[in-house]
Amino acid sequence: MTSLRSLTLQELDNLRSLPDWLGNLGLLQSLCIDDCSQLMCLPTSIQNLCTLKKLRIYGCPKLERRCEKEKGEDWPKIAHIPIIYVDKRSMTSMFAAATTL
Repeated sequence: MTSLRSLTLQELDNLRSLPDWLGNLGLLQSLCIDDCSQLMCLPTSIQNLCTLKKLRIYGCPKLERRCEKEKGEDWPKIAHIPIIYVDKRSMTSMFAAATTL
């Protein structure tokens, strides 16, 4: 599973948290989390995913609030990801903006 490049979690209504081992998926480039209404937060280990290029979070109201750009509690965990979509809104992380200057 460490060679996984894309992961989609969809319609997992009872999912409250993601496992810490998610950060061990060193080649992961795309993570999509859709309609997981009870998901509360992202694991700290998501910061270890240096190759993650795209994160999409949709239909996860609790998590969407925590991933709000620059003020959500989980924003520091995901700010390094170049392309972030939260509830259909596109956010370019501060990291991506700084590297294009």
